[in-house]
Amino acid sequence: MNAKYPIISAEEFKKLMEIILADSVYSHSSEKPEYDSTKGHERMDELMCYTLRSLGYGEGVDIFEDSERWYS
Repeated sequence: MNAKYPIISAEEFKKLMEIILADSVYSHSSEKPEYDSTKGHERMDELMCYTLRSLGYGEGVDIFEDSERWYS
């Protein structure tokens, strides 16, 4: 376990992903709600990287974070 990145449970991970998804949905008065894919994916990426780091996959996460992303 990485003290800097405490391990979260699968249930906690799921709940946090659901919160991020719900927080990334917005609506315009009478229009159908829309998903802000940039905001949502960036936050989900952060959570997945955190989770992977907590499990010891930090070097691989570094490579991912150093790569170019289309939504950056």
